[in-house]
Amino acid sequence: MLELMILLFCSTGEVAVKSIIRPDGATSANLLVNPGFERIEEGKPIGWLPYGEGFEIDREVSRSGGASIRCEGSRTGAYQVIALNQDEPRPLFISGWSKAEGVDGSPDNNYSLYVDIIYADGTPLWGQTARFSTGTHDWEYRERVIMPEKPVKELRFYALFRGHKGRAWFDDLRLVEIRPKGEAIWFDGSIVQLEGISPRPSAKNFEIEVDDKLRLVLNEDGWVVGALWDGDELPLRPSPLVYLRDFNANSDLIAPRGKLIREGDLYRFVGEAPSLGLKVELKLIPKGSHLRMDGEVKSLREEDRAVTVYISLPIGERGWLWWDYARRSTVISKAELMNVKYCGAGATGYISIYPIGCVQDERHAVCIGIPMDRPRVYRI
Repeated sequence: MLELMILLFCSTGEVAVKSIIRPDGATSANLLVNPGFERIEEGKPIGWLPYGEGFEIDREVSRSGGASIRCEGSRTGAYQVIALNQDEPRPLFISGWSKAEGVDGSPDNNYSLYVDIIYADGTPLWGQTARFSTGTHDWEYRERVIMPEKPVKELRFYALFRGHKGRAWFDDLRLVEIRPKGEAIWFDGSIVQLEGISPRPSAKNFEIEVDDKLRLVLNEDGWVVGALWDGDELPLRPSPLVYLRDFNANSDLIAPRGKLIREGDLYRFVGEAPSLGLKVELKLIPKGSHLRMDGEVKSLREEDRAVTVYISLPIGERGWLWWDYARRSTVISKAELMNVKYCGAGATGYISIYPIGCVQDERHAVCIGIPMDRPRVYRI
């Protein structure tokens, strides 16, 4: 069973544009046998096989229950083989706890929850991991969502400790096959479910000139509801122009309630998301050759925040091209396309390699870019 935290047309006026899919810890079935290493026969935990030099049962150290496994050596760990035989790709959720003592080096895949996948067509997806910290630490929790591109036949789930000195314990491990109601997509590092929301029909519309060909149609609630190219309508799925996510709280992606107004040559949107304790102000300034957007987010709470701001330009459809850069394009056939590199900062740890993104069909092209006048963490 899944618990979806959905805020559709609630009393605050907020809208969940995309709801984060979260396994319910109490009711989602754990596919691992004996995940806490409590059931032991002939000195071995039922369901687990040794990796490399194997592991030891430790009845003195555990996070819960009366046992854990202890790993110490150059190539140690435990694993299970789980047959899934999926008929369609479904997301997988892995999680677990580990305690470390004197583990050398930096965090890497060699001290982790580690999953190898075999697809139904026989091709592999190796090394999907959730890494633990090195050094000495008490019980530490890690989780990871894996979004397979194809149906999964089987996988190997490892509690892995190799290539490090020191020792590590593992306990309370978990593997869940996520079965969302409706379509699930991979979006900005999370599994989300699109909500069937629509703009308010009676809202006033503004037609904003981007250049001599392209015009965007926004309504007074801050939704992008149309796009015109020389008077022709472009394919577009109406969407709020801006929405927010509180990363620390693992919130849904929320469209703030607010108003778009015209002030001379510019347009200003001011909105609030009370459930997130955030206020956003966005200025849209037509420049003749492009539309500039300047924004500011304010916290309504006196605490440190980790917030992602999304600007949505919902133009294009399957069959259009997404450009990774000037010499390489990809036909749009899935929900998310990016050209990113790991940098260790931000909600996902990734940043776009180039400060520009572009989609096109045979007759039209639309681009979005990031100003390079100051450091930013951004993903297009």
